[in-house]
Amino acid sequence: MSTLQTRFLEPKDIPALMALEHSKWEPDQAASDTVILERIQTYPDLCIGTFCSRTGKALASLFMRPVSPAMFTAPTKWKIAADVHAENIAHGHRRSLFGISLSSNHAQAVKEIFKFFYPHALKAGWRDVYLGSPIPGFGKARKKKS
Repeated sequence: MSTLQTRFLEPKDIPALMALEHSKWEPDQAASDTVILERIQTYPDLCIGTFCSRTGKALASLFMRPVSPAMFTAPTKWKIAADVHAENIAHGHRRSLFGISLSSNHAQAVKEIFKFFYPHALKAGWRDVYLGSPIPGFGKARKKKS
């Protein structure tokens, strides 16, 4: 049994995160190492991961960014909502977050991310998290159905 370690992500985590991305997402859905680095550098306190402390393997990751809740009152494409430099970032708002990507192959690792982040979120004044990850395999499933 592995021991789980949950913490804020750092650039040194990118190789392990890339392995998780490619195990979870289709090639056109997986974030690149450049995108992951940009997320970590732009919002270091909103990027969290759970790792196996024995192997260093990334078991779950969550990337978030601030948003204005008004962003969700009109149709919004995921790529726009996920863009850390998009205009709809909540300037001056410290209440709502958009979950750009929640990736995991390990249910307990996801629970550990939320357990870790809740106290940080409350202390920072975050009150809402809108999770918006694309659905893995959805594109493939739609093509097979047609």
